[in-house]
Amino acid sequence: MAFSPQAVHCGPILSNIRIDTRGISDPPARGQKSDAQCLSYTALERQADVGLQLIRIGLPIGVAALLSLSAQAQTSNASASGQLHTLFDEYRETLLRETPTYATFLGDRRYDDQLEDLSADGTRRRRAQRSDLIRRLENIDPIALEGRDRVSRSVLLYALRSEVRGDRLLGDLPLEFAMFRSPTPVTQMNGPQFWLPLVVKSTHFGGVRDYENYLKRLAALPGYAAGVIARLQAGIDSRWMPPRITLRNVPGQFAPLADPDPAQNPFFTPFQSFPADVSAADIKRLRNAGETAIRDLAAPAFAKLKSFLETRYLPAAGEQIAASKLPHHHSTNAAPSCD
Repeated sequence: MAFSPQAVHCGPILSNIRIDTRGISDPPARGQKSDAQCLSYTALERQADVGLQLIRIGLPIGVAALLSLSAQAQTSNASASGQLHTLFDEYRETLLRETPTYATFLGDRRYDDQLEDLSADGTRRRRAQRSDLIRRLENIDPIALEGRDRVSRSVLLYALRSEVRGDRLLGDLPLEFAMFRSPTPVTQMNGPQFWLPLVVKSTHFGGVRDYENYLKRLAALPGYAAGVIARLQAGIDSRWMPPRITLRNVPGQFAPLADPDPAQNPFFTPFQSFPADVSAADIKRLRNAGETAIRDLAAPAFAKLKSFLETRYLPAAGEQIAASKLPHHHSTNAAPSCD
């Protein structure tokens, strides 16, 4: 039973593959073994030789296919991860730009001459930024991300969706549920009476330029305090207010910031000492400018805010302490998802 060179068809699964069997040695002659032995030998030899050829052909193809798929997956993962980290960087930059005092607190000195924009336009801008960032995060397939990136994406989405969900409760009010921006901007535990003195202590004062930036920040205090008053008034109008019992000590907390005596006002602290390389002329100039800023700008602005709290905000606060007494412009009980 001669086994001449030919092409062997290899079953239904491999029906499109033809293995060239040339070079496979013939089995022993029929006369040397029984027919059964010869057929058995021939079948086994064919099976072994064809199998070896399949391995020689199939293994490189399979490895190449796996490498190709792996490369594609890595490219896809790298692309998704790159997009995600770009959004992370954008989120951080936006947060620092929109919250310059927080940037100062973290040691980022780019915004040391600015304060937060508490205007209605600023509120609308930040709401739009949050919605846009959520949309772009949702467009990144979490399956294409590795573990750490997938978790980070979910955490940021959860935080942003929580803020948007809070904003819906506020409707069109110029208030926010966001980091550093509560719909109740002044309480006995939180507010500019605590945060701003802490920012002053965190500010870097290494040279003349740092003091000049700080003077610009002091000059922005009247507008900032007016923004706080506008938000407090929006709280009165909408009934988004803490209960009165929690506010009774708040006006007194603003007394140091409203003190017109620079020596007693926390905003003047940086002008009480200077680095050694600042000239005597600059020290005199900067200190005089600081005294003027405290006396003419900072103290009057916070005296006005203190008076508003005493005469308008506290009397308008309710006696009820239940959160259910707060207004709900939009009903939403669903927790934000974090896919």
